[in-house]
Amino acid sequence: MMYNSLSLGGSFGVGMLTAWAYHRYHAVWSMAYANSRGFWLLVYLLFFLHLIFFSWLYDARPWAFIDRPILWIFMAIIIVGQCLPGKTFLPMGKSEIIRYLGKISYGLYVFHGVFISAFLILPIDFEPLGWYHVVIRPLLILACTILLAAFSYRYFERPFLLWKSRLQGH
Repeated sequence: MMYNSLSLGGSFGVGMLTAWAYHRYHAVWSMAYANSRGFWLLVYLLFFLHLIFFSWLYDARPWAFIDRPILWIFMAIIIVGQCLPGKTFLPMGKSEIIRYLGKISYGLYVFHGVFISAFLILPIDFEPLGWYHVVIRPLLILACTILLAAFSYRYFERPFLLWKSRLQGH
């Protein structure tokens, strides 16, 4: 288990590198991938297969150290695909829910680790629930994270953003 942000430096590094590459080589990304439905279908299919067979692929295997870099690559490609103009596969930006989650994303980032840790140390025996570890706990963690992030956005972030906008004259 990782409890500090430095352990996630690689994830942040890949995100920053991807953002830089997207802005620096935007035309190349757009030309290569924007309208290629077959490419995007393959990326999403491989990503979901990777998630489904994650344990089988990496648990106690000598190549287990590449699990995160492979996930980083998938996430970088998928995020860039959502930013590209044209018709992309699964255009998430058109979804009001996804757009709202993007709006409150800072709170999601800040509070998600807190709820993961809190649910891992709860002194309650959830084993009899069976699906708890696979379905119920992640959904509870996600719901709690979204609720607190929405509250934080509305009552803390948004007033500062409005204040900033007024100061800049927008």
